Amino acid sequence: MPAVSRLLTTWITASLVVAATLVGCRASSTPGIESGSTDSAPTTVPAPPSSPTNTSMSSSPSTNPPTEAPANGKKASRLKVETLNFGTAEAYRALQNNFDGFLERQPLGFSWQSLVEFRDEADAWLRRSQSFPTRLADMSPVGVVGTTLPLVIVGLFVCGFSILSRQVGSITHRLQARIHLPLSRWTTRLLRGSVLVVGRLVPVGVLLVASYFPVQAVFDRALWTRLISETLWVLLAYRGVASVISVTISGRIIELPDDEGERLERAGIAGARIAFGFILVLALFETAQVSDDLSHFGRFLFRCTFVAFPIYCYFLRVAVLDLLPDELDSRFYGVYRQFVERNFNVLMFGTAALLTFRTAGFFRASNFLLVRGYAILGMMLVVFLIDAGVRRLLRRRIDFLAPDEDREAVLEQTDRSRLSRRVQQLVTVAIVVALVVATLDLLLLLEPALIILRTPFLAIGQAEISFLSIVNLGFIVFGTVLFVKLLRALLNSRIYPVLEVDVGVAYAINTILKYIVGLIAFFLGISALGVDLTAVTVVLASLGVGIGFGLQTLVENLISGFILLFGRSVQKGDYITVEGTYGQVDAVGARSVVIKTPDNYEMLIPSKEIVGGRIINWTYEDNSVRASLPVGVSYDADPEYVKGVLIDVCNRHDLVLDTPEPRVHLTDFGDNSVNFELLFFFDCRDITERKLIGEMNFHVWHALQEAEIEIPFPQRDLHIKPNGDEEPLELHRGEGLESGDTSKTG
Repeated sequence: MPAVSRLLTTWITASLVVAATLVGCRASSTPGIESGSTDSAPTTVPAPPSSPTNTSMSSSPSTNPPTEAPANGKKASRLKVETLNFGTAEAYRALQNNFDGFLERQPLGFSWQSLVEFRDEADAWLRRSQSFPTRLADMSPVGVVGTTLPLVIVGLFVCGFSILSRQVGSITHRLQARIHLPLSRWTTRLLRGSVLVVGRLVPVGVLLVASYFPVQAVFDRALWTRLISETLWVLLAYRGVASVISVTISGRIIELPDDEGERLERAGIAGARIAFGFILVLALFETAQVSDDLSHFGRFLFRCTFVAFPIYCYFLRVAVLDLLPDELDSRFYGVYRQFVERNFNVLMFGTAALLTFRTAGFFRASNFLLVRGYAILGMMLVVFLIDAGVRRLLRRRIDFLAPDEDREAVLEQTDRSRLSRRVQQLVTVAIVVALVVATLDLLLLLEPALIILRTPFLAIGQAEISFLSIVNLGFIVFGTVLFVKLLRALLNSRIYPVLEVDVGVAYAINTILKYIVGLIAFFLGISALGVDLTAVTVVLASLGVGIGFGLQTLVENLISGFILLFGRSVQKGDYITVEGTYGQVDAVGARSVVIKTPDNYEMLIPSKEIVGGRIINWTYEDNSVRASLPVGVSYDADPEYVKGVLIDVCNRHDLVLDTPEPRVHLTDFGDNSVNFELLFFFDCRDITERKLIGEMNFHVWHALQEAEIEIPFPQRDLHIKPNGDEEPLELHRGEGLESGDTSKTG
């Protein structure tokens, strides 16, 4: 993260500096601005763009108003800054077009007087129908056959429906019982449910085909044949909806408790019956060409009945909330579920209120709020399900390693985990952006928002800045950082292991790619701010002058950094010693090299000092390093036995390498001990020399004690002998030799 933060800070700073320089260069060459002052030239506020699709106002005459020519004829030397219009007028007009007539009430389509007249006509028809048996008896045989034939055909359709339903239902139940897919239990249930739904639709479909041919073909599309076809169409739709409800709940496609699932299934089927019952009546009215007042009255009754549905769902709160998955691996799903649970009562009663308004004639407002509101909730749920599915797929693709795997496998697993995280971040960003755009589009706010975002609000010289350019710049910065992380994780986890690329080479390639992508993003960001890229040559010339005077050290470090990246004399992960400091190379940048010492502090060394100085690279070509351990033993010990004990100590230590083999040299015969030198090799990536020597000292101490080999220490014995005739020397306190004086030692 520190490297990313430094990259991001450097990128933004460089972008702002270059942008200001480019704009200043272009503004300084713009005629018509008075020299020495920016407020002396009159400015006018330009009108908003004439079209919401215009992304720039550079070509509009209103954004570059003419200015008075200076009296002295000199050109301006300062930057001109103008505040422009936000384009609220265009956005307001777009909102007016989108919501025109939003609260307008439409007529219901019937009047109570027409219903009273229709009631009188219905009473007269009922009185006439009472004499139907008498008139039927007086009919001729041909008339009787013409009257009873529709009833016979309807009876045949009913019998055929009953027989087909029983036979097809038996076949589909046997067929779905044999279906079993090894992929998942959910897939098996879905396929079995699809077979059951198709089995319930087949009988109605067969009769529907028969209603068109031969019935309508023989009877020349009589009224009663068309009524049969309309009834079968409605029955087909009802059986499809009812079958889906039953299969979804009873077939365990959605896991629900038994009691709540049964209640929800009954409520869904009852609602489907009521809805399709009204639809059937309205279809029959339309086919029979009943008066429009009666048809509109039937629709009014249907809307009134439908108001009770959300109120009934209020009493099924637990069952309805059980339709939502309990837990999803999605960052925002918990907030979504909590919102629905807390506001469930408000949603149900609000839905009932909106349906009431729709019944009263406010069709557009109620349809807008109901359809688009529930579409947003459903879209969010689908997006969260997709997000959770992608996360589960990524987790399944990662092979989790056992704890006893080697270091390379652990590093490979870390790269795979990073790749998984980067892909999840990319999916999350895409989901958030898609949700915001889709929500604004459903609420008819996308076009006004784009108008405001596209309209420049600030002009700096020739560059015009809008909210959309700032948003694009933010997306470029965030997308660059995310793309670099994703690309690096993909290369480390998938490409480099296959090609067996060395760690240092991989790090160098990643660094170069990071700079290339950053440079491309830099130019894209400059272009997003509205700066002309042709002025970059001016900036490059200025940078060349700056490099010649004050940036020599920076350029030296940059060039040295690239030499290190491509020369591979020092790579990431190497263990080096610089000026007496030992540590592991943590990063090789374009300006400096970061090493982490065993004392857990990081030291930044300029790249030119690494290239031009003397360093020790302990892992340049080989990771094995030789260590030396001096050991002194008593003269009473057998040298060969001591050698075997020391070799055995090396063989028992896990971090001492077997190849090259440890060696023991007898270096010299000291005053108090026989001195040996134990030489052994170790991998410097696993442990430091200081730590290993400390551990080996403990092992040697215990091994010598177990072998009863003495480790001597320096001793000094003082022997005083008198000379021939002299009296023996007597030492008294405070006289003669002091402690440690050996001048008269014999």
